[in-house]
Amino acid sequence: MEFSKTEIQLKHLLKEMDRFYPTGEPIPFSIIAITCNYAKNDGGDVIVLENVIQAKNLAKVKSGIKINRLPTSSIDSVRPELANRIRRIYIPVSGQIRNVNLRYITHFKSQTDQAYKRIVY
Repeated sequence: MEFSKTEIQLKHLLKEMDRFYPTGEPIPFSIIAITCNYAKNDGGDVIVLENVIQAKNLAKVKSGIKINRLPTSSIDSVRPELANRIRRIYIPVSGQIRNVNLRYITHFKSQTDQAYKRIVY
């Protein structure tokens, strides 16, 4: 199966989300996702999260960061059966950490990309 330069496979997306600069700081990325909250039975809105990093990589950031934890995410409620599909994303502008289900990410852009790439499963 061939992929164009405007598409990215999920396995490559996961690697891109974990990339670091030579200085040890995580490389920010942007995603477009669809909201979904099973607990409230709502969602379907398209959101853009720009210049974000994975929350697990926050320890690698050298500057002090103030984090506003959200009690529940508007992207997806965390359920045990979905644990492997969820990534915690840190949004530097608001200081929030949000849960994002990988299957609801539609487009991805790393800092080195010119345009968003469509996710191919």
